[in-house]
Amino acid sequence: MSITPNRLSPVLKANLNIELASNYSGDMAATAFTVYMSNDNAPENITNLYIISTNPTSKTLQVKFPGARSGNYTVFVKSVDNGFIDTDAYKIVVIGQVTGISPSYGSVYGGTILTITGENFSDNILDNPVKVGDHYCDVLTSNATTITC
Repeated sequence: MSITPNRLSPVLKANLNIELASNYSGDMAATAFTVYMSNDNAPENITNLYIISTNPTSKTLQVKFPGARSGNYTVFVKSVDNGFIDTDAYKIVVIGQVTGISPSYGSVYGGTILTITGENFSDNILDNPVKVGDHYCDVLTSNATTITC
């Protein structure tokens, strides 16, 4: 039993794959499940997750993560047949962070290529706006851990 990915960006939508126990014997129709998440520090804050698909062969659910405030979350899976499924394995961390910027200085007239390292950036350059002082930096490349502009 697991959930992947288990580290997500607070601002980017993502698909989560939830693996049930291999011996799960209940109905695997999407309508047979309810999936939601709650922040471990504020359990009253609940976000429903949309079930995209199910796979009876691999005993997996694919759900849409809509984004959330940074923090640690538990994902709850409830089955019509079996009630709540053990959620000890269904933990995610929502975080977006910058761990480094280089070089640390450049020309006031621009032209310096910046490399920003961190966690949970988007592969789409349009999802990662970068502003240096009062000016936006044109993003050249972007992946999950690095942005250049």
